[in-house]
Amino acid sequence: MKGSQMSSDSRTTSAAPRIGVVGAGAAGIMASLKAASLGATVHLYDTNHMVGRKLTVAGNGRCNLSNANLDPAVYATDAPSVLAEVLDRYGYPKLIADLDALGIPTYATWDGWTYPVSNSGASVAEILAYALELAGVHVHLLTKVTALSKAAAIERRSDGSAGDMFSLELGNSPQQDVHDRLIVAAGGGAYGALGSRGECFPMLEALGHTVLPVRPALVPLTTDLRPPRDVLQKLHGVRIDVGLTLYAVKRLLGQTLGNLMFTRDGLSGPAPMDLAYLVNGHSDEPLEARIDLVPSHGAVFEEMLARGRERDAPASTVLEAFMPPKVPPVLLTLAGMSPEQRLGAMTDAQVARVRQQVRDLRVPVTGTRPLSQSQLSTGGVPLAEVDGRTMASQLVPGLHLAGEVLNVMGPCGGYNLHWAMASGAVAGSAAATVR
Repeated sequence: MKGSQMSSDSRTTSAAPRIGVVGAGAAGIMASLKAASLGATVHLYDTNHMVGRKLTVAGNGRCNLSNANLDPAVYATDAPSVLAEVLDRYGYPKLIADLDALGIPTYATWDGWTYPVSNSGASVAEILAYALELAGVHVHLLTKVTALSKAAAIERRSDGSAGDMFSLELGNSPQQDVHDRLIVAAGGGAYGALGSRGECFPMLEALGHTVLPVRPALVPLTTDLRPPRDVLQKLHGVRIDVGLTLYAVKRLLGQTLGNLMFTRDGLSGPAPMDLAYLVNGHSDEPLEARIDLVPSHGAVFEEMLARGRERDAPASTVLEAFMPPKVPPVLLTLAGMSPEQRLGAMTDAQVARVRQQVRDLRVPVTGTRPLSQSQLSTGGVPLAEVDGRTMASQLVPGLHLAGEVLNVMGPCGGYNLHWAMASGAVAGSAAATVR
C-alpha cells in the first residue's frame, strides 16, 4: 500500500487491474487497502458522507474489532468449510498485525474481546480514511450505485486479461464507471440508517446469485410480559450474567452464556442477541427463553439456600448474594410468595419454586426487534456461492463478495467485524492478482 506498511499477500501483477469496491464499511475498506497495496487502481463507492460509518457505533462506540479466541465453530453459516478457509487465510494475528501497521494499536480483554487502544470507533474510521488516502484509493462518498451489470470488454481489460467487465450506474446521472473486477461489500439489511439497506441484493440476484431472506441477527428479543410476568418490567435496565437457552416447544434451538439486560418489552445484551437469529427462523412456533441466573455458581447457590433455611434467613437476602437487589423481590413474586418471605418458613415445594425462578426462569419469546434496530443481519448470498480462497463468485467471473452481504453470522464479541475485514482482505488481495 502506498505510504503504508500493511502487509500484502501476493506479488503485484504486471498490469494493474481497475477494481470497483461497493461499500466503504470494514469489508470494503480492507478490500480496497489490500488491492491498492498490490498495485490495483481502486475506486471505492459509498452512500455515506464518510468511510467506516458503522465502525463509529460498533461495540457501543468502542469498536470491538476482533476476538483473540477466534474460532470458525462459533459462527452460523451455510458453508462452514468456506468460512474456515477464509479465517485460516486471515486469522487473528494477521488482522492485529495489519491494524498495528495502519496505526491502530489494539488490546484484548480477559475473554478475548479486542478493541482499539483509543476505545473509539470514530478514531478507527478516521485512521482508515487516511490510510485509503495514502494508498491512492479513489473514494466516492455520497455516491449510490443504482445498477451493476456485466459490460462486454473492448478488446482486452486494462490489466491485459480477456473477458467481460463490470459497469456501475451511479445515482441518477448517465455516468457509468467500468471496472475489470468488482468487489461487493455493501452490507446486509441491518442499521439501515447508516447506509446498509440490502439494495445490492436484487442486483446480485440479477447476475445469477441466490439471495436468502434477510433477517435480524444481533438484535434484542421481544417477550410476552402479560400478567403475571409483567412484574419483570420492574427489572428494566438490570444487567446480569446468565446462561440462556432458547426452545421451540420442547426442542432446544440454541444456548449461550453471557450478559443479559432486562428491558420493558424483552431481553437485550449479548446473550439474547446471540440467539436472536434463531427466532426469525422459527417464528411460526411457540418460543421460550429459559434463564439461569447463576450459571457459574450453581453449587454455591444450593449451599447458601440450604444454609438460609437452617437460619431462617430472608429469602431476598440470600438471593442478593448472587444478583442485583432489584431481582429477588421479582423472583419471589413470580414464585407466588411475598418479597419478605423467610426461607425457614417455606415448604419444600415453595423452595423448589424459588429455585426454578433462579435456575430456570421462563419467558415466552414473541419475536425480535426489527432490522432497523439490529446490529447485524443474516441471510443474503449463500457463502457456498463463493470460493473461500479468493472470495470470488462461483457464478460470475470477476465478481468478489465480502462481509455482511454473505450469509455469515457470528456472536457478539468482535467476531463479525473480524469476518468483515478477513473476507475483505482475501477479496481485495485476490481481485488484484488472480486472473
